[in-house]
Amino acid sequence: VKHVLSEKPHFNVPCRIIRHGTAHDEESINSARPREDVVTSQIQKMSDNLGLGIRIVDTEFYSDNNKLTVFFASKTQVDFRKLQRGLFREYRCRIWLINFAEVQYRNKHFRNRK
Repeated sequence: VKHVLSEKPHFNVPCRIIRHGTAHDEESINSARPREDVVTSQIQKMSDNLGLGIRIVDTEFYSDNNKLTVFFASKTQVDFRKLQRGLFREYRCRIWLINFAEVQYRNKHFRNRK
């Protein structure tokens, strides 16, 4: 999420919008941004120590800090269970790991689907 909009989007949104973002929502998202940069470098160090051979592309905390999404890039299949357990011990939230190559593939091939 780059920023929270308070007006209606100018493009098709595939899911229903429950409510518009408030100033509190925007503040919580903006306050998590600096922490995400630090977490990205920490997770990269953890994965290097475990010898996973992955590159951490980005991390995102949900606005309530109950979920951490980690975008990584890897050319091979990776068993990241030890990394996921270590991340849970460190951050005490749900951990979601997404291969960035799959996200790019889906965006490229399924963008025009409604």
